[in-house]
Amino acid sequence: MIVDTDAASYFGLNRTAAFLWEKLQETGAVTAAKLAEQLCERFEVQPADAQRDVERFLDQVVDFGLARCDRTGLVAGKDTEVSLEQHT
Repeated sequence: MIVDTDAASYFGLNRTAAFLWEKLQETGAVTAAKLAEQLCERFEVQPADAQRDVERFLDQVVDFGLARCDRTGLVAGKDTEVSLEQHT
């Protein structure tokens, strides 16, 4: 579960999302490709499925303002970097 005290909201997470959130918290910033790689190792899923799950997860945490996502690299064929949003 993620609790956003600024927005007075909480978000329930399934096992996959909880794992991804934990990895994001460990590093503070990580690429989508690295998260997908870690997901494959942990849950023995196919790379395409892991990438899809990571992108879906990132879309949601960014939409809810819990993380920032630098997608400018996608245009240049590079990876997406995501970092935790810092609330003040």
